[in-house]
Amino acid sequence: MLTIKNLKVKYGYVNALKGVDIEIKKGQIVSILGSNGAGKTSLLKAVSGLVEEKSGNIMFEGQDITNMLTDKIVSLGISHCPEGRRIFPQLSVEENLKIGAYVLRNKK
Repeated sequence: MLTIKNLKVKYGYVNALKGVDIEIKKGQIVSILGSNGAGKTSLLKAVSGLVEEKSGNIMFEGQDITNMLTDKIVSLGISHCPEGRRIFPQLSVEENLKIGAYVLRNKK
C-alpha cells in the first residue's frame, strides 16, 4: 500500500531525514515514535507532498507519488492534518480529516 525507500528530506542545509525505508501493507496500523526533531513530521509532510527538498521514492498503491503535486496526492486519499494548528477547533478529529481530504473538482 505505502512503500518508502531511501527517503531524504532537507531544509536548506539541515538533513531532516537521512534515508528512511518503510513498508506498510493494507490493513496495518503503524505508529511513528521519536523525540522532538527526530523527523516524524518531515516524514509525514514528504508523503503528503508538503516538502520540496526530498529524494528517494514514495509509492502509494503501486503509483509513484514522490514528486506528485499535493492536490493530486489528496485526490488519491492521502491528506495531512497537523495536530493543534490550522484545524477547525469546533469540529471533531474525524470531521477535520474529512475536510482535509476534500477535493474540489472544477466542472467546466
